[in-house]
Amino acid sequence: NPDFHKFDDACETQIPVTLAGDVSPSASWYVFVGVIAFLYCMVALGYYVFIEPTLRENDEIPTYNNVDLIITGVMVFFWLTGASTMAWGKNQLDFILTHGNIVKEAALKDFCETPNKCIVTAATFVKLNASVAFGFLNFFLWLGSLWFVWKEASFFKRVPLAQSPPATA
Repeated sequence: NPDFHKFDDACETQIPVTLAGDVSPSASWYVFVGVIAFLYCMVALGYYVFIEPTLRENDEIPTYNNVDLIITGVMVFFWLTGASTMAWGKNQLDFILTHGNIVKEAALKDFCETPNKCIVTAATFVKLNASVAFGFLNFFLWLGSLWFVWKEASFFKRVPLAQSPPATA
């Protein structure tokens, strides 16, 4: 159980505590988005390296480019929601793990009111903050790649150059 903690006092007495709150769905969604993005990148890489060049040589219309545009748009949304929920989960953890909240929520008031009885250290979220930052970085990266995928799709029509009539001399 990830919410199960033991608090040590100066006398080495341990009290089992279960904290309120569960932010694991946020982390699960974030990991799911990352795994799906990785797997899709492998599929798209295989297509663009091995299959699309033969389609272009045979003057066939690569319809996967349109599908890629839609999937990339969905992945942009997934990264936005994944990074946002991870940031929300980080804020929830920050609140849940404050000393005052732990004492209040876990009914440790009698145990921790005595001075020097509870040893408290501040929780650090450096790795979690980096994870949230990389999530938003992925969002912007996929958003930028959406432009290039759109240019490869059939929705992006190139304007044909006007041919000038041959000059008569």
